[in-house]
Amino acid sequence: MNDVGKTQRRKEIKKDAVVRRKKIKDFQQELRLFFATNARISFYLRILMAIIKRCTILSQIKSLRLKTALY
Repeated sequence: MNDVGKTQRRKEIKKDAVVRRKKIKDFQQELRLFFATNARISFYLRILMAIIKRCTILSQIKSLRLKTALY
């Protein structure tokens, strides 16, 4: 009777460990996906910010040229 209880408990522990490992793998996969998406978004954001910065600099140069041409 005691051996049956032990084997049953071992089976439960093994099953719990398998479930736990699966949950950890799923969580790691979600994290990888999140960071991959985040990296992609931040990459495009950096490009967009560089374009905006360049456009503002160009517009400032144009307005400066206009101001100097008027004087």
